[in-house]
Amino acid sequence: MSSRTQTGRMIRMAGLVTALAILSAAPLAHTAPLANKRVEAEATSSSERPNPPMALSTALNRARRAVEAPEKDDVDEAFAYARQLLEVRSDDPASHEARVHFARTLDKWAVLLRSSSAPPEQWAAIEREALSLLDQTLAGASEVDPRLASFAHGYRAGLHLRQPDLASALAENDRALMAAIALRQPDLVVRWSSQRARALSRAGRPKGAIDALRRARSAMRETRESLAADRYLALARTVHLPLADLLLSDSDGLEGPALQGRLLEVQDALEELRVAELTDFFGTACLATRSRSRLVSIPRSVVIYPVVFPDRIEIIAGKDERLHRRTVDIAGLDVLEELHLFRRGLEDPTRSRYRVSAERFYDWLVRPVHDLLAEGADTLVFVPMAEWMGLPVAALWNAESRRFLVEEIAVAITPGLELTDPSPIDLERVESLVVGLTTPVPGFPDLAMVEQEIAHVLATFPGQRLDGAAFTVDTLERSLSEQPFDVLHIASHGVFDERSDQSFLVTSDGRVSLERLGEIIRPSQFRRRRPLKLLVLSACSTAAGSERAAFGLAGVAIQSGAESALASLWRVSDQATTRLISKFYAELSSGRVSRAEALRRAQLELRDDPSFSHPFFWAPFLMINSWL
Repeated sequence: MSSRTQTGRMIRMAGLVTALAILSAAPLAHTAPLANKRVEAEATSSSERPNPPMALSTALNRARRAVEAPEKDDVDEAFAYARQLLEVRSDDPASHEARVHFARTLDKWAVLLRSSSAPPEQWAAIEREALSLLDQTLAGASEVDPRLASFAHGYRAGLHLRQPDLASALAENDRALMAAIALRQPDLVVRWSSQRARALSRAGRPKGAIDALRRARSAMRETRESLAADRYLALARTVHLPLADLLLSDSDGLEGPALQGRLLEVQDALEELRVAELTDFFGTACLATRSRSRLVSIPRSVVIYPVVFPDRIEIIAGKDERLHRRTVDIAGLDVLEELHLFRRGLEDPTRSRYRVSAERFYDWLVRPVHDLLAEGADTLVFVPMAEWMGLPVAALWNAESRRFLVEEIAVAITPGLELTDPSPIDLERVESLVVGLTTPVPGFPDLAMVEQEIAHVLATFPGQRLDGAAFTVDTLERSLSEQPFDVLHIASHGVFDERSDQSFLVTSDGRVSLERLGEIIRPSQFRRRRPLKLLVLSACSTAAGSERAAFGLAGVAIQSGAESALASLWRVSDQATTRLISKFYAELSSGRVSRAEALRRAQLELRDDPSFSHPFFWAPFLMINSWL
């Protein structure tokens, strides 16, 4: 009897049709984390892998590390040692797990060889060896853990996918998927459904690939609580972006309600990916509980989701309850590198090197939706990918009109409408807490204009003041717990980095992490009835060279329960910051404009001053999340 037949008997299933019916008809139960004594072959710590004798475990770890930081001699030596120890192993469960582990390491090495200039015979031999190890494991199917068998079949499918025999890849993948469904393991259902979609795409069967990714997306919802945030994001990226790509590519010819339904499904997939990205940034799933905004509730705004694929930028634009699709060809261009050039150019106030990139981004993102903006819109809201949160949208350049985007329309940015609840500030009852670093702190320059900035804010929105030696973590927490505030203004040094645990705000008595700041501001019993409307971080900046760091600017507002945040991508002069902040509050307090429009008018006032006309001084300021 073949190993495949044995595996089929082992999981006691009638066939793939029955398994897929189970997936579509019934939700999957929550499962324990992956480190549940069942081993995923590419686990990154010994506690998450099988526990064969120490020598073999050490050999497998050494082989994996050699592939992750390869030097040819090290790889050959590590592989030879692992092979030697595997040859003397029996057919016990630990041996099966070790073979799958080493097969996965060999597979990764083959991928690296394929992408290099190595001759085909090198990587082909490695792939044959990996398949042989997996065959040995499946040959002992009666002793093999069913989850391990699912991995073995799935990895065999991955190896076949790189060869012309797609039928074999699909057959192996379906065995892996059947086992995952029978075991009620949603993380594996996601993995093998995504892999099935790749196989079907290569076979020219987009509708089947879409169905597979829809199953994966459904299973993703069952994994949110059981997987670590970084693992959840890794899975999300194998599902949501490929699904959006296929849905858009397969939408040609659709119109009316059918097109709207398709674009709405794309929007939902992108929103779920944004939640996964922010959850990964903070390492917690608490962000996923936010209420959802729909375009129907957002007047006079155009919301755009730019999504970068290798050959194009797809823009999903929403206005007045309808979604629209725009496609921009970018073949041969590196969009992320263009963003680096744009940022570097803007941060040099003595030159205009930013102009070419500013024009390019305008043509990519704004010009395609000119028709929607001309229909009574007063705000353009960007919902970018994580790496684009640091895009200084105000400085995009319209070469035809020779104007910056901020001269044409108010702009805002948010990681997702699912994480935003746009609503205006009720100016009849604004209470503010104004916090400032007015005393010198070792390692940071003095903020000479903070006293003046605090006075301007309190003159506009009266409230409490917390500065000097009184500005400590404890006093900030106590002030926020004693009464509700609508505006929290913090004028202090701060740095937002790639991870929330590397981001901090400076107080008179040290530093407070971004996560801790969110905990301090997070809704208390007062907040449940009266959320913080606006959080202003006037002297903070994102870490140099870090695109994802701007996620922290949005994330601190979301995690803390604040509806919106005003913050800067980089540090500018105290004088420019104080002028912009003062003008922003003056416009906002008039009651005639939104938060985004108030910021726009403040930026234009700086723009019109010859001393601050360069976008270095006014472009880094972003209105994040609720812009009304």
